[in-house]
Amino acid sequence: MLNMSKAPSTDGSDSHDAGRQEVELVRRQYLESEQRFRALLESLPKVAVQGYDRDRRVIYWNESSTRLYGYTAKEALGQLLEDLIIPDVMRDGVILAHGAWIKQGIEIPAGELELKHKTGERVPVFSQH
Repeated sequence: MLNMSKAPSTDGSDSHDAGRQEVELVRRQYLESEQRFRALLESLPKVAVQGYDRDRRVIYWNESSTRLYGYTAKEALGQLLEDLIIPDVMRDGVILAHGAWIKQGIEIPAGELELKHKTGERVPVFSQH
């Protein structure tokens, strides 16, 4: 069992309020940093960037990804990456490699690949995770 009590401050201020204010400041700084990072990713006209969660569902899709693969961000968000741009012959290998990366920390090697456009055409890319 853990028992906690608030220690009185020596300057008469409420340390709980100060802690809350500090947490809010850190949260705002984080959000501002994330906005700057997203703006940077969007400003790269020839670099397609996709973000996906541990289940391989797309959580980020920049405008260059739309130009390269044909899917809008609205179409891609929430979809499995392998359902969008991974050719069928690579699907099982990609899922296994991603699982090893998440569970064991085994990095997915960077390299040249042929992925898939919305139309089904092959798209040559250099992929790095």
